[in-house]
Amino acid sequence: MIGHRPSAHRDAEVAQKIQKRRAGSTIHARCLTKKPPNAKLRTKCKLTEDQVRWARSNWKKLTLAAMARELGVTAATIGNICRGKSWKNVT
Repeated sequence: MIGHRPSAHRDAEVAQKIQKRRAGSTIHARCLTKKPPNAKLRTKCKLTEDQVRWARSNWKKLTLAAMARELGVTAATIGNICRGKSWKNVT
């Protein structure tokens, strides 16, 4: 067929998932799969809930880079935690 793309159906599925992501769904942008609802189900996390609480309590006292070195993650990760973009379930 002229103009037929075999991946057109897959493109529509991905576009639908991206729209859900933009609407506040729990779809992870990188792999477009659902995230576990809490840290206990996460198996490959570099941080524990206690470390996340520590980072949030010390973000005014220490730099993001210093906390990142202490915890073994990037400064961007610590920034996302402190701003509430990641680990939203931990208070």
